[in-house]
Amino acid sequence: VRTVQYIHSVLRSCLYRAVKLGILQRNPIIGTSPPKAKYKEMKVLDEEEAQLLLITSRAKEDRYSALYQLALTTGMRQGELLGLKWKDINWDRKTITVQRQLARIPGGKLEFVQPKTRSSVRTISLGEMTIAILKEHQKQQFHESNQKGTCWQDFDLLFPASTGTPTNPSNLYYRSFKPLLKDAELPTIRFH
Repeated sequence: VRTVQYIHSVLRSCLYRAVKLGILQRNPIIGTSPPKAKYKEMKVLDEEEAQLLLITSRAKEDRYSALYQLALTTGMRQGELLGLKWKDINWDRKTITVQRQLARIPGGKLEFVQPKTRSSVRTISLGEMTIAILKEHQKQQFHESNQKGTCWQDFDLLFPASTGTPTNPSNLYYRSFKPLLKDAELPTIRFH
């Protein structure tokens, strides 16, 4: 549908130009309508399914278990979660500040960028359980980085790939999230 809408727009523009140049007397596309995109309702997990997802991730010792906890308790988007650094957490105030996101830029490269809107830069309060899970996650990550030694590249990320580098969002979805949904016998949904 989107392709047909795009073609309709290009044709309308070209034929409008032809009218302006005197090649055509009227634009034949006027009076036609491009197809409308069909609204597709977003599938989301209900509270019980979200709890099942978290329980399954902990049982599997999924390295992104803390990410799922944070996503479900704060509503942060995938790029925001993957852009978080340890310095963004205020342990005393029990808050986390979103000030960057991981995004794919033209050419396919991943890069840290400013959030799209000013309201996207925000400080979010965290519950006791989420703080405890993040502290445990930090210990596990410290242990993992020590095991990797010189192979670990320290970007100070909360949720890095297994070598410390930024996590590719596609890898997170296909190698962790989607298999986790299957193991928990939950419907396949988008991450957001």
